[in-house]
Parts: sequence; C-alpha cells; structure tokens
Amino acid sequence: MLSSEKFAQAAQGLAGQGISYQEMDCQAFMEVCLAMIGIRADWKGSNAMYRDMAWVGTPEECRARYGRIPVGAWLFIWADDGGEVARGYRDGLGNASHVGVYTGQGLGAVHSSSSRGCVCESKFAGRTIPNGGWNRVGLCKLLDYGLGNQPVEDTAEDSPVEESTGVRVCPACGQEMHTAYTRLLKKGAEGEDVAAIQRMLMYLGYDVGASGADGIFGSRTQNAVRRFQTVRGLTVDGVAGPETWAALMG
Repeated sequence: MLSSEKFAQAAQGLAGQGISYQEMDCQAFMEVCLAMIGIRADWKGSNAMYRDMAWVGTPEECRARYGRIPVGAWLFIWADDGGEVARGYRDGLGNASHVGVYTGQGLGAVHSSSSRGCVCESKFAGRTIPNGGWNRVGLCKLLDYGLGNQPVEDTAEDSPVEESTGVRVCPACGQEMHTAYTRLLKKGAEGEDVAAIQRMLMYLGYDVGASGADGIFGSRTQNAVRRFQTVRGLTVDGVAGPETWAALMG
C-alpha cells in the first residue's frame, strides 16, 4: 500500500472519534496522521504546509496533470486575500487558511474544523468548491502517491477505491491488526507496539517521558494512557486494551 493511502486511512480512522478542535487543530491533525504512519513533521501552520508541497494547484489542474486526484492528497482552502501577510508571508502565493486530507471515502475529505469544533468529514468530489470550500490540491513531498515523474492523460473520474478486504490495517505500521497488535499493553510491557502507542500519545500532546517512544511501558506512559482514557471517556485503568487501541488508531 502506498504511503499516501496509509495516510488517508489514518485520517479516515480519526473521523467521528469525538476529537475536538481544541485537542487537535488542522495543522496538528495533519501531523498526527503522518505520525500514525511513522513520518514526523512540524510545520508552523497551513500556510507553511501549502508552501512546502511538492506540487500544488486547483483540483482541475491536478486532474489535467496527473489524470486523477490521488488518495492522500492534501486539500486547502486558499484565497488571494492578503491574509498570509499577517502570518509572515510576502511571497504572493496567497493565503492557505485551512487544510485537510482527500480520502476517496465517505464525503471525500477529513479535517479538523474550527467551525464544527472537531475532526470531521466534509464534501469533496474532486472539483473546486467555491465560496470558502476546498479549492487547492497539494501533493506532499513526504508521501508516495505512485504517480511517477511524468504527467498522464486526463480521465473522467478518479480511480475507484479498492473495496475493503475486511482485514483491519494498523495505520501506524501498515500491518494487519490481528498479526501486529493482539496483546494488552500495560506497565512493564516492551516492544514495537509499545513504541507505536507512545508515538500516538506524544503527537496527541501527552507526555510519555523524556525517553519518548522507547518501546518501554513505564509509569509515564501509563499516566499518559490514563489521561487519554479520561479525555475520551474510556475505562481509566492505564492499560491499552482493545477500546484504547481503537480510540487511538481509529
């Protein structure tokens, strides 16, 4: 599976999980989705993200150049309104005030919305949405979209999304859930699955200790799990069981 598809899968998994905008704004949402597939990034906001894309243009330009809008493309709400100047940009590239992920599923886009106050889905059918809607597409240089280096012929519609095989894939590592994570994680546990949950907690703003994602489930990781469980209304036991995994991984 392409990293861009894993990125979109991670974003889709966070939709409808009750994550508030205060917990995770649009910038943090994108960075967390990257973290879930093992990519660390730190931008200063959606304008910095927009300017750091490998390619950016309108949805129509993306179709004309690449034949489709690939799953995992970044979606921006852009305007030539000078709003970027207050954020320190005087390059004439306009104001990208908001960012989300094209998932190719559901309503098409997932983002953390300030107006709706949470991580949610919104409509994106692969066309420019006027009057404050998605009107720019970006291809992130950190992701593989499987497009190669050459433009291709335009097509009428996006390539269909493959139907689910029914096997749940962990967005942090791309492995099947039943082969990757089957055990309860609690104080004293060690391993890559512990490191994965530590990475997610860290990118959600929880302190797992100075050693970071070291793969050792110590007291600081246990406390971080407890705080996450409290915020999400889960059983607060400091143990990463099925419910906590589902809430973290989507």
